[in-house]
Amino acid sequence: MLRRLAPYLVAPVAAVAIGACSTSLTHKKAGKSPACPLIADLDRITVDVRQADVSDPVKFKLTLDSAVKRYVATIDRLKHVAPADLDDDLDKVAAAVQQYRFQEAVTDRAAIDDFAAEECGRAGPPPTVPSTSTTTFPVATTTVGNTVAP
Repeated sequence: MLRRLAPYLVAPVAAVAIGACSTSLTHKKAGKSPACPLIADLDRITVDVRQADVSDPVKFKLTLDSAVKRYVATIDRLKHVAPADLDDDLDKVAAAVQQYRFQEAVTDRAAIDDFAAEECGRAGPPPTVPSTSTTTFPVATTTVGNTVAP
């Protein structure tokens, strides 16, 4: 189950977030706002999840759970230094990440991402998750007596 969920879990823990951080993602003006180092921490947490080994479900779950805790704690610290008008967005993102609703967190972080681009010089897009889609494949069936087998 974790393998199927992995693409959706990565982003906001990213970051939200959080899914990312390609080499084009930088924080050129990291000293401009006291919030910038914390935003960079959120991006690093996302990278940690994206680089986690999903072939070991137990290890991946531990990594993900740890990342969620770190992400929410970082958002709590960010609330003390970010502009007050971001408080509601930060609360929504933290709640979504804490409940493992990462796609929702990606949507809720738009104002935070705008702030990061403007105040921290974040170049490139923040971590995101791929859009969800369902693909179906035709399955050949064989009839054996009264039983249909794939």
